[in-house]
Order: sequence, then C-alpha cells, then structure tokens
Amino acid sequence: IGDGCYWPGFNLTCDSRRGLLVSETLQVVEISMANSTVRVMDSTGGINISFHGTPDGNGTWGTGSARGVYVMSEERNQFVVTGCNVLATLLGDTGNVIIGCSSFCSINDRFMSSPSVNALTGIYVGECSGIGCCQTAIPIGRPSCGMQFRMLARPQPRARQQAAHRATTGCPMDAARSACQSSHSSCRNVSSYYRSGYVCQCQGGYQGNPYIADGCQDIDECLSIVIGVSSGAGLLLLVLGSIFLTRKLKHRREQMQRQKFFKQNRGHLLQQFVYQKADIAGRMIISLAEMEKVTNNFDKAREIGGGGHGTVYKGILSDLHVVAIKKSKVTIQREIDEFINEVAILSQVSHRNVVKLFGCCLETEVPLLVYKSATSLPWEDRLRIATETARALAYLHLAVSFPIVHRDIKSQNILLDDTLIAKVSDFGTSRGIHVDQTRVAATTIQGTLGYLDPMYCRTGRLTEKSDVYSFGVLVMELLTRNLYRSSEEDNLVTHFISLHMEGNLARLLDPQIMKEGGKEVEEVAALAAVCVRLEGEHRPIMSRSVEASRQYSLEEEYLLSSRYPR
Repeated sequence: IGDGCYWPGFNLTCDSRRGLLVSETLQVVEISMANSTVRVMDSTGGINISFHGTPDGNGTWGTGSARGVYVMSEERNQFVVTGCNVLATLLGDTGNVIIGCSSFCSINDRFMSSPSVNALTGIYVGECSGIGCCQTAIPIGRPSCGMQFRMLARPQPRARQQAAHRATTGCPMDAARSACQSSHSSCRNVSSYYRSGYVCQCQGGYQGNPYIADGCQDIDECLSIVIGVSSGAGLLLLVLGSIFLTRKLKHRREQMQRQKFFKQNRGHLLQQFVYQKADIAGRMIISLAEMEKVTNNFDKAREIGGGGHGTVYKGILSDLHVVAIKKSKVTIQREIDEFINEVAILSQVSHRNVVKLFGCCLETEVPLLVYKSATSLPWEDRLRIATETARALAYLHLAVSFPIVHRDIKSQNILLDDTLIAKVSDFGTSRGIHVDQTRVAATTIQGTLGYLDPMYCRTGRLTEKSDVYSFGVLVMELLTRNLYRSSEEDNLVTHFISLHMEGNLARLLDPQIMKEGGKEVEEVAALAAVCVRLEGEHRPIMSRSVEASRQYSLEEEYLLSSRYPR
C-alpha cells in the first residue's frame, strides 16, 4: 500500500469502510503467498444482468483497472446459477462459450421456484443439485468474461471461437531485476491460456515471504528428530507414531477422494432423489467394490455394448439382480453433465419400455449407472422389440409434459431383460422440447454415426423426427441382423434403400426371418425405409396427432402388423 511499495499493477487501496480493495470494487478477503493468489469478494453484487423485454439477459464480469494483472482462478471458483429451467453460459471475449450450467424444476412447474431456491431472494438453499440451482467448475482462468441467461429450449446463437496469442514473459535473466528479494527464494515461471509471468517461492527448507529481504526463514526440521532419537523408547515411539500417522493420513486421503468424487458426480442430486423415493433408499447407492466384483474388474468379456458416451457391462449383484452397468469413457465435465441429465430424466419418466434406474456408484472419478437388465432372435421377438421401442419413443414424444427427444437411439441402447422385454436406455444427451416449440436448435450435434438424422446434422435443428430416423436404422438392423458399419461401401441405410427400390431386398434380409415372418417382413421393411426419408416431414410419427387422425402411428402400425398378418 502506497507509492513505491508494490509491484506495478498490484497496488491495493485502503478503504476505511470496506478494508483493502483490489481495483474499485473487489474487497480483499485473503492473500496467500504459498498459492500466489488473492481471494476477493465483489462488493457490487457480481454480474449485473440486462433484460430487454424477454426472460433472456446478458452481463459482464471483470476486474476493472486490475484487468491484465489478475486472472480469475479456475481451481478456486464455481459458476452457480439459480432459477427454474434456465441455461446460463460464460462467454469469452469473442462471444465463444466457456462453460454452461442448466437449472431445472419440475416440468409441471416451469414458472415456479424449486424447493431448492428461496422464492423471494432467489438464493439457493443447500447443495446445487441441478434442481432449482446448479453449479459447475470454471475451466480456464480469465481476466474477465461475459454471461448469457436463457430460458431453456430457446434457440441459441452460435458464436465463432477465435484463438488469441500473447507474448510470454518469465523469470528475468538478471536475478537482481526479479521481484524475489529474499536470499533463499527462487523464481518460477507461470503460464496459462490468459496469462504469463512468474511467481516467487521460498526454497526447500524455508518459509515466509519471498518478496522482501530475508523474508524466507529456515525451518528447524531437526528439533523433533533430536528429541525422538535421544532414547530407544523415543525412537520406537516415533516409528509407531509414524506408522499410525501414515495409515490415518492414507485413510483420510481416501475418504477425501471419495467425498471429492461424490461432490463432483453430483451426489447431492442422488440424495434428493433417494429422499423422495424412500422405498429404494436402501439399495440406490452401490459400492465400487461390488461393481468391480460383479463385472470381474470391468472385464472386456463382460461388455454388452458401447459407443461415444461410454461402455455397458453385464453383471449380477449379490441379491441376484441382473443389471447393466454404464461407465463413461472419459472424465470431462460434459460426461458428468450428461450423467446429471440422465438421472434427471429417468427420475421423471416411468414406462415399461424405458430402462429403470436401479442405482449408481459415485465412489469413482467416472460415475457408474446401474440399470435393471438380459442368440439369434426369432421374428416374433424382433417385431416385439421394435414395437416396444416404438411405444417408449411415443411415450417420450407425447405422453410426458415436456416432449423428450432421445437423440441416440441405436441397438446398443436397447437393453433386454431376462424375458427379452426391450428397455430404451442412455438418456445422457436427451433434450426436452417446450410445448410451444416444434423444434430445438442444438448447440452441438450429438449422437452416433450411422444413426444420426442427416437433416439434424445439416441444420442443427432437433425434432422428434430425428428419433424416427434412428429408429428406422434400428429396424433395419433387426431385419438384416447386421449392425451399422461406418465405411461407405458397407453403409447399411444406403444398401438397404438401394435393394428395396430394386425389389431385391431379400439379398440383405436375414434368411431366418424371411421364413418366419412372411409378408409381415416386407411391410416392416417398407416402414423402415419411410423412417429414413431425407426430409423429416415425410417420415411417419411415433404417435397419432389430432390433426392427422387418419394416419397410423409407428406403434399402431407395428401392432397391426404383429396381430393381423395381411
């Protein structure tokens, strides 16, 4: 504080009412020499949101005159959003999206505050589970950022991202020019996306302030050693104490690691779900040890499916429940967000052909979801699997308050129980569509190659007809007993449509179902071909609408085919 007492840009202001200030509005709470950080509180209330006649708003956050010197720490900050069915995103200087966070309330109470949020103050109460309040890590420290506040399911503008390059500076070649003034200090280069420079640290065996002369003082490591080895009894006590302390510290670290993963994997969301579903509270949380046991340490031989969002393993729990265990492949925020999205959706829907959430394990870095789970199939079973999948999609599209587009229908996501009843699973990338909307603009194209709707890939517009296309590919797989392969010459859809138009589809169909299905097979094949029409409006719908009462839905078509052969 005061001229000549600070490094350029790091001056503090002493205010009689608010104490030490960085810039004009940031109140200093703590300064850490060891971490080279200053913890501040924004006394003006953080980000100010500007609204212009709509529920959407924009705002900015920055460090004022200190901008360029201080960078927001990604390790020590969280992005918190409160409200109902809203999406808030942090933006970079060019409008590029840094991170986003969605806060949900009951789909029947879209404009009401969640129990997790104070209706008067808007401040979240308890943990931010994603219900009424959400929070997420900030991936890159920045000197400033913008913010957008959007109601969910509104079209999002796409922002172009640009890379910024900055000149790097580091420890001066001439040590005398360094800010490290203590004789027992050292200089360490620091570089990240938005900053470059150096910090001073006390050398090993010293502690204190490296920025002032003689600020790093010697640590007396020998004092306890002299006392410990002065006698045999003292030495024995030291050894036993060290063993005890080591074990205690190891146990403590493991406990903290489990707590860290539990929080990172949004364990509080599961706690709320368990509280509301008291009948399953005793078995919802499953230990990692049991997960490893039932999958033989996630043996590859236990894999029953997989894709871009994870691998599915088959297992038998100690209570003899046959389950499917989903494990995400990578540890990134997007995968955890999809895990949250899946739990939120599965906790709100109930259908015999939608997979039932049995429990989950949160003791690992990557959360594990456990579903109730199940050979060449005869035609009757294949037709029933297609029918039950259609029923599930019709339920998601029309029977819930918020129509849900699954967005990743494929054979690996259709689980079979021990009676071969189909269960639609993997809702990590699913999206809800508001009743006032007919389609949603997706920020990123998500799904699995080969099952993706071409119009969705081209325009980014997501509708229920995108699921219809994926369903058509699934039906083709049931008819041909072939899984989709990505090489152009083996493209199942192209090959299927080509042979169907030539009237030579028998070359591709499974001979077994040709014998068993007869005329039904031709009708289902024709329906599959219609499902993959390029134009979404020319594809059938999963359930019959009021305006088109004469048009059969996919579900009705399959039911007619299975009950009344023509």
